[in-house]
Amino acid sequence: MFQFNYHSGDTCECVASSGEGGERVHLKVERGVYMKSYVETPEGKKTMEKLDAISAIVNEEIYVEHSDKDKAIERIKSLIYNDKKRLVSKLEQDRLREQAEKRDQAEHAMGNVVIYYNDFLRRISSGETLYHGKPYSAGSIKVWRSFGKYLRGFVGNSELFFDDISLNTAEKFRVYLSDSGLMLSSQRKLIICFKRLCNDSAKHGFNKNAASLKVFEELVVNQNDKRVATYLSKEELQAMYELPLEGIQENVRDVFVLGTLLCQRLSDYGCLKASNFTTQPDGTQVCKLTQQKTHHEIVIPIYDSRITEILLKYNYCLPQIKSPQNPKVTILEQTFGEVLKEICKKMAKNVPSMNDKFTTVLSVQERRLEAKYMETHKGDFLYERDSKQRVVRPKWDIITPHTARRTGITLLSEANILTNREIMSISGHSSEKIYEGYIKTTKGQRASSIAQKIKQSKGDKSE
Repeated sequence: MFQFNYHSGDTCECVASSGEGGERVHLKVERGVYMKSYVETPEGKKTMEKLDAISAIVNEEIYVEHSDKDKAIERIKSLIYNDKKRLVSKLEQDRLREQAEKRDQAEHAMGNVVIYYNDFLRRISSGETLYHGKPYSAGSIKVWRSFGKYLRGFVGNSELFFDDISLNTAEKFRVYLSDSGLMLSSQRKLIICFKRLCNDSAKHGFNKNAASLKVFEELVVNQNDKRVATYLSKEELQAMYELPLEGIQENVRDVFVLGTLLCQRLSDYGCLKASNFTTQPDGTQVCKLTQQKTHHEIVIPIYDSRITEILLKYNYCLPQIKSPQNPKVTILEQTFGEVLKEICKKMAKNVPSMNDKFTTVLSVQERRLEAKYMETHKGDFLYERDSKQRVVRPKWDIITPHTARRTGITLLSEANILTNREIMSISGHSSEKIYEGYIKTTKGQRASSIAQKIKQSKGDKSE
């Protein structure tokens, strides 16, 4: 047991015992020995005042005749508990103040463009933030990661806050992207990212700078500023299908042709399984899939015998094209593109049109590669140029995995059998403007098609 007694004099008494019937130890200590410094503090003065007040109430109870004991107790309680309430109130105020300070610090931190970007990337990668109600696709997240790389490079060791963004900031960012050697189409994507980041931060209350929502104007990209996008003709596609191949080249060719006939992206045609193919109640064989980029659910009729031939060839267990992040890799995306180019180059030996030259532009990586080449080859270009010093490349060298989608859509359009809406239901396009960008029929081919339709309408079958 431990007991502390305060005396009205200059001493206090501590009484300690080891238990009932045990030895009792008394210790008297002069108050001035340890209390002197305490009572001089604001807290000590308050304590002494309270003790004196309590002592006065007790003395009143003892010496005043007809005093009210219960009232005296309530007065003492009031002295004690009111102070406790004040203490609790102060603690609550301190807690609220600390919360407000933390909130202000968080808001200040999230007003930093790079810090907000890092949080935004985390949210879209985890699925916490959606785009039009659906998770961001792997391709979109890849673009945002690329934006982060250039954003950090642009900011450098300094800090950039949304409140500081102005028209001058937007122009400097555009110049930075241009100086980095990016093509205009790539610059346009990253500028759109910056604009959307500003809008997202404003929506969440971390960006109150209205100017930041208006200063990032989208670049207008002319056709000459883009890498050339071509397609395989009906004859070229058939030549590829019939080309004798084996091993990985045969696998890549078959998957590419299948993707062409289904008018899909590599992210979709590269991971088709037996479960994607079924037969409807009316007997129509179809391919059902959910597109990874847009999450559109589409149903494609098996309208070409080559689709069935490829499926049966692999017993519906098609080669899988996966990214390096996927542990179950059959063919890497990069490898797929490289092997596809080898196949097209092999085709060019017997298909003259695959050697046709196209004017195009170089990617950032190709520009860097050519710059290094020129340093060791007396300034000679690595890539062929025409008389106007424009880069020209043979058709076989500009075929990419995405050529499959472009080829399939164009060939269906040239067949003049389906309407645009019917072809869009196969490709999964919801915008006719974007869909038409995939059709690579030339103006001359369109003119011939129109003339043929007019002749047929008049009953004229002559050539």
